[in-house]
Amino acid sequence: KWQHRHALTASPPLPPDMVHIYDTVIIGGGVVGLSILRTSLLQGYSAILLERNPHLLNGASGRNSGVICTGVDAPSGSLERALIRDSISRVREFCEEFNIPMRECGSVVCMWPWDEEEECGGEDSDEEEKKNETTSSIRDNDSRSDMSLCHERLRHVLHESHIAGDIDASYLDSQTISTLEPALSSQCRGAVHIPGEIVVDPWLFPLAYATHARELAKRRKHEFDDVIQTGREVDLSQSSFDRKTGLWSIVTRQSDCNDGKDTVVITARSVINAAGIDSDIVQLSASSVNTETRQSECIVPPPDFEARPRRGQYIVYSAPSDDTNQDTVQSATAQWKVPRTVPIRPIQPVPTDRTKGIFVYSSLYDQIVAGPTALDQSSRTDDTLDENVAKTL
Repeated sequence: KWQHRHALTASPPLPPDMVHIYDTVIIGGGVVGLSILRTSLLQGYSAILLERNPHLLNGASGRNSGVICTGVDAPSGSLERALIRDSISRVREFCEEFNIPMRECGSVVCMWPWDEEEECGGEDSDEEEKKNETTSSIRDNDSRSDMSLCHERLRHVLHESHIAGDIDASYLDSQTISTLEPALSSQCRGAVHIPGEIVVDPWLFPLAYATHARELAKRRKHEFDDVIQTGREVDLSQSSFDRKTGLWSIVTRQSDCNDGKDTVVITARSVINAAGIDSDIVQLSASSVNTETRQSECIVPPPDFEARPRRGQYIVYSAPSDDTNQDTVQSATAQWKVPRTVPIRPIQPVPTDRTKGIFVYSSLYDQIVAGPTALDQSSRTDDTLDENVAKTL
């Protein structure tokens, strides 16, 4: 962690007479913005990232589960799933190349008694028993035949995993999952094992993107000292676009400065909106940009979407102090030891259209984590902890 600590330090002030023309300006210092910055520099473009908060990863990018999923819950054939599938392979390569800690452990999607009640609700117990008897009498090489008819949702998870590219995903009966995860409750009725999922440090991983981006800029002897500017806000409503030159003039100022003395204009050929929860606000501001010829048409259309905040809370337990009883876990690239009192793989419920649900998993540091919740709220800034949610978790 310490080698990346300098990526969070305050940025030096921008010179007031910047004349360098950037290929792109990236708005937002989360994992997406940092990834775009690094990729742009790798491909030879000149780029600069602007983050209004004093530190990078101030939002969800620095406070998420760290579980990198394979996209099984994303709609089949969607751009979202395609991007997730592409990114997980890049994540693995990046971690291996730069020695970023990761755990290639996969995950298990579990079915619980309350899930069965919800799925099979209203059926006669006699009919349910007959169905179970019918299902249990069918045995072939298809792993799905081991499921009862009440496990339709697990069937769907397995099917979508195979479609997504996780051809090694498999169904596990209750006995097998108990052997695979000794710390798991015996109430688990069955599960789907998805071997491709990875656990990383959610803060360290994107911070490594920032560090590498700065190193790339330094190697190229970038025109400006620092390609990552924190504490700098973009005012697109005061910015302009010149149709003749195809250049943006982006007005920026120090976030805590309202007197206009620290205003700096950055010239760029393109602007990328990676502002996360404020992405609709950024686009709305950009839609009011004037051209140099004062033409009435918009350069950027108003947003046709609204970013709606959904707050997730976790509860984190300290790592077990007694590490004498451990399991050795082997992946394709490494092995590690995990106390038998913590889950080896993330334990997740069957996902719904609204949420992936609450996970229980062990961090890279063997802490037991439960979460996140998913609370819709109107505020984009309220991240206070709710003690009642902690009790529920």
